[in-house]
Amino acid sequence: MSRMLALRSASPTRLPDAVREQFLALAEVHSDGWGSAGVEGKGPLRSASGPTASDLRSASMSPRTAALYYLRLASSGSPVTPENLQPFPRGDLAFMHNGALVPYATGLAALSAAERRDLRGTSDSELYASLVLRALASGRGELRERIRRGVDTVRELYPAACLNAMLIVEGRLVVIASRGTVPAPVDALARRGVSLTADEVDVYNRLFRTRTDDGVQFVATTGIDVSGWEEIPDDEVVVL
Repeated sequence: MSRMLALRSASPTRLPDAVREQFLALAEVHSDGWGSAGVEGKGPLRSASGPTASDLRSASMSPRTAALYYLRLASSGSPVTPENLQPFPRGDLAFMHNGALVPYATGLAALSAAERRDLRGTSDSELYASLVLRALASGRGELRERIRRGVDTVRELYPAACLNAMLIVEGRLVVIASRGTVPAPVDALARRGVSLTADEVDVYNRLFRTRTDDGVQFVATTGIDVSGWEEIPDDEVVVL
């Protein structure tokens, strides 16, 4: 299970130093690579990724109107390769997901031959991205409705999985809160020397948001200080 952070602002904005440093500190455990994607106004989507999270520091210094930041803790059986690093960029869209879709073959079978050819790696999260992209490309309904349809498709395939995800699409930040019933990855974290308290287990698969006085919005998984932030209700698709 990975950790995610995103921002949305009317004007180009950098991550606050305190938020950036707290997120970067998570790389000590979520150490299987990093990725970022963002836009500045109506400019092109820019993305970057790599094996060493120290490089995320410079990537996160760029001002953005919408941005995604990701630290990976690889799911069991998902190789640590550049192709599996999120966010996954597809044209002017970027997608990242925190969760594990097991078995992988179930999602793969739901893709068309063309969609399978477009996969760049073997991450289960990329299957999720492909099914959301399919729903977006359908053109039926407003943005939120199309994404909801994609999420519902994946939920039918994986009833218990955590489907929390964040996207940049049409220059906007979209947040999917759908934590499922899967427990926090206590054993996987223990193997990396981390023991979660009961409270940390309870909030691990929840998403939180906040808005500054000047209108900048942040959304994050736990691991950084989200005290005073608002929890996004489960089973919500929020367009910012």
